[in-house]
Amino acid sequence: MRRPQAWRGRHERPPYRRQSRPCPFRRVSRLCSGGPRCGVPGARSGSGFHRLYQALRRNDGRRPRQPCRARGAFDCTGEAETLDLYPAGEGAPLFVYIHGGYWRLLGREDSGFMAPAFVQAGCAVAALNYGLAPAVTLDEIVRQCRAAVAWLWREAERFGIDHRRILVGGSSAGGHLTGMLLARGWQADFGLPEDAVAGGMAASGLFDLEPIRLSEINGWMNLDAEAARRNSPLFHVPEDAGTPLVLTVGGHEQGEFKRQTAEYAGAWRAAGNPVHEVPAPDRHHFDVVLDLADPSSALFEATMRMTGR
Repeated sequence: MRRPQAWRGRHERPPYRRQSRPCPFRRVSRLCSGGPRCGVPGARSGSGFHRLYQALRRNDGRRPRQPCRARGAFDCTGEAETLDLYPAGEGAPLFVYIHGGYWRLLGREDSGFMAPAFVQAGCAVAALNYGLAPAVTLDEIVRQCRAAVAWLWREAERFGIDHRRILVGGSSAGGHLTGMLLARGWQADFGLPEDAVAGGMAASGLFDLEPIRLSEINGWMNLDAEAARRNSPLFHVPEDAGTPLVLTVGGHEQGEFKRQTAEYAGAWRAAGNPVHEVPAPDRHHFDVVLDLADPSSALFEATMRMTGR
């Protein structure tokens, strides 16, 4: 398969075309074809992608009992805007996990797999839901995630959370949403200080959405050029913010995920911000994030260092 040309310029886009060039995300997008919580009408359930996450859900069975489930908590318009909160004691830092699924499937029920390890280490976990495409736009998904962080920041004392140590993280589409939470300029709309998010972790994230716009994935994302750029973390890297970022991508990933991760790391570093890239040579797109559940893994340790633990 012919690979897309690497494009290194921070404010330039790779020369993708609609014509016969294969979608750089085709293999992953075909796996993201359904499941019990899928926003695409008629999508197949029980797809390969979803079966892989059933194992994740079984791991989630080890989570602390009776998680605090805050429903309708953050500017809620329905069941989509909910979260599960796993407390870790008074004054604990918080790791907010945002699920992947190409913005169109999965949910908080699939996303608490790291909670046992994090809570044992003294870090609370919040697993977010958000509305799924194509029923909601990407602008709305981003807004919902920001509203969730704002609610958690405001309610931190109630749940024993140190609001100065709220980290965000996610995989794939969740990595993209992590980047949008690390951007500056949105916090004032929610009554937050600009440094409300103290750090981020993105696994196999999507940071430039122009290739998405020119691929089959846009069949459910419905992005135009302006929306793709507005929602691309690569073009919203804060200058000299000092916010730490951990990035990882599987060694068995498709080249586009590796390219975007490397470009985002370079942009973050060029803007004067600390970034730590965690190698994952034996991982692929669907299992790289599972290292968060392993206290001995490099990804867990790098993420935990940002909490001060």
